[in-house]
Amino acid sequence: MIGKTVIWLFLAALLLGTLSCARLPEKPAEGGAALSCEQLPAPDSIPAAWGKLVSVTTNPSFPSWFQLWFEDETGTVRMAAFDFRTKKLDLNAVVIPRT
Repeated sequence: MIGKTVIWLFLAALLLGTLSCARLPEKPAEGGAALSCEQLPAPDSIPAAWGKLVSVTTNPSFPSWFQLWFEDETGTVRMAAFDFRTKKLDLNAVVIPRT
């Protein structure tokens, strides 16, 4: 008797739970400000003024590329991309200013 009651309560809770669910509206993508790019002054080196290398990351979509993250004394972050396969730096670096 108690077993049937528990089963009925569980089924009622499950039914009420699924009926009370509703899809949330899609949040529109917020358009942030575009980051600026800076060209490397030399194709084979990173300027010392960019500061210290603080991180190296990868992206599974681009397995031969590494992202090198630098931070200078003012806190500005720059990301330079390096292709391990060709041993070349991308000449355009992303600049992320700190405020």
